[in-house]
Amino acid sequence: MSKSTIVKDKDFLNSVFSIITDYLESTQKGNNKVINFKKPEELKQLINFNLKEKETDNELLNTIKLAIDYSVHIGHPNYYNTLFCGPNKYSLAGDYIASTLNGTMYTYEIAPVFNLMEEAISLILCDQLRWEKTNYDYMFTPGGSLANLYGVLLARHYKFPNLRNIGLSSLGKELALFTSELGHYSIMKNAIVTGIGLDNVYKVKTDLEGRLIPSDLREKIEESIKKGKIPLMCNATIGTTVYGAIDPLKEIATICKEYNIWLHADGCFGGHLVFLSEYNDKLEGLKYFDSFVFDFHKVLEIPLQCSIVLTSHKGLFKECNTMNANYLFMKDKVSYDSSLDKGDASIQCGRHIDVLKLWIYFKSLGLDGLIGKLRNTLKVTKYLCDKLKKNNRFELLIDPEYYNVSFHFFGELDQSNKDEEFWKKVHLLAPKVKAEMVSRGSMMIAYQYQTQVDFKKPGYNFFRVVVLLDKTEKDMDFIVEEMKDIGKKLMTKF
Repeated sequence: MSKSTIVKDKDFLNSVFSIITDYLESTQKGNNKVINFKKPEELKQLINFNLKEKETDNELLNTIKLAIDYSVHIGHPNYYNTLFCGPNKYSLAGDYIASTLNGTMYTYEIAPVFNLMEEAISLILCDQLRWEKTNYDYMFTPGGSLANLYGVLLARHYKFPNLRNIGLSSLGKELALFTSELGHYSIMKNAIVTGIGLDNVYKVKTDLEGRLIPSDLREKIEESIKKGKIPLMCNATIGTTVYGAIDPLKEIATICKEYNIWLHADGCFGGHLVFLSEYNDKLEGLKYFDSFVFDFHKVLEIPLQCSIVLTSHKGLFKECNTMNANYLFMKDKVSYDSSLDKGDASIQCGRHIDVLKLWIYFKSLGLDGLIGKLRNTLKVTKYLCDKLKKNNRFELLIDPEYYNVSFHFFGELDQSNKDEEFWKKVHLLAPKVKAEMVSRGSMMIAYQYQTQVDFKKPGYNFFRVVVLLDKTEKDMDFIVEEMKDIGKKLMTKF
């Protein structure tokens, strides 16, 4: 490579990083819109999507700017649409370095530093779960859905270790999974992937706070047994996607131990609560669980994706998944203990270095710093709830246990008679409010409709604000005032 080419490459990368740093500063200050929304035909006029045409460096830099300008700015203070937020400079640095090294995690020798980082992170979680350090195992995964899949695979192998060789048909019976009706849909998808089948996923009713009802879980288990099925795994949720509800872990554990059912905890969203001592009693039941999953990229300022699954059964990952590929996982290595090679215990081959962005982020804060951020977010969440309760244009659905604030928005609708016709208008108002938010680019908040079987207002749209790290009371004030203003603009529609 010539010297001039090296300089040119460096100039291009420096220009890209300059664009990124300027973007981050502007977005985090809220100087731009949350989204500058364009329809597909408009974007095709603004950006050249023809891959056959070569672009110069300057043209590519301009395309990069356009791609950023017309994307959703998740790091913006007024973004509340998903369970994750924008990265900060420390986590982003980890992501840059990991991609620059372009390594993988399948053996210790290919990623010695990062394998030890994974171990250190897992040990902290093991402590918080109150598991024995001598009898646990872990695996970083690309996302929570795959982490939940590991839970199903581990449960199946633990109960039926021969199935990996002889297959499901050898059972002669169907397996059954149990999850909250408000649990994450990945449990259903994983039933498809593993051949268990959607018809064998039992959705357990939830109470008015969105928590799984233990008595209905018992009924569903008995129902599956009467139908000749084998109860395999129960999924308990810590922080449901919409309400942020925490299932009653101790009660679920008692029932599942009675029926010899694998206990899996989906803490993808709410797993951060294991770091807060005030939740110790509520999460105490986790010490009885067989597996636990956690998305670090949710709530925390970590770039997608960074997830982990842990099990309280040491060596089970290898028993379940090992294929002993002899070109990667030699047993006669002399420079280190080959048991440190985790790749064969994964259902993947290579794994991206997800841990570095988490490690740098963690070290930039320290555990106390992280806990402080989480506690402040709980405080800001409560502030928003109290504010909504005092304003008759809003109706809080539940008092949240976590960072989710779910509410109906009435706008300028006449509330003198809250009959069926009124609630239909509330339902129709939500997508119009969301469309106006996007059109303005002022903020993004998700809406959805009520799906619980037993609830006071089933079938009507409501909004869900996910209060993530570093939000302020001023940010919460903006939500209320902006929605009120949008409501005034839309009042002529009804």
